[in-house]
Amino acid sequence: MRALEGLDICSMGWERTSTAQPGGTYDLTVTSSWQVEWSGGGEAGTMAFDLVNTRPVAVIDRKVNLVP
Repeated sequence: MRALEGLDICSMGWERTSTAQPGGTYDLTVTSSWQVEWSGGGEAGTMAFDLVNTRPVAVIDRKVNLVP
């Protein structure tokens, strides 16, 4: 698996299908990290937290038809 490069890209690419993997899928884990600054009621602070989720992803072959 490799990350695709570029600004504002949130996608992945795989070099092999998942058919030989247990259950026919890869586990894909996504993490979104947040840092929040807050103020109110005469107080202020910073909170940092991560949102993490894992899902099974089936990766299959797709045939490509090139048209001149």
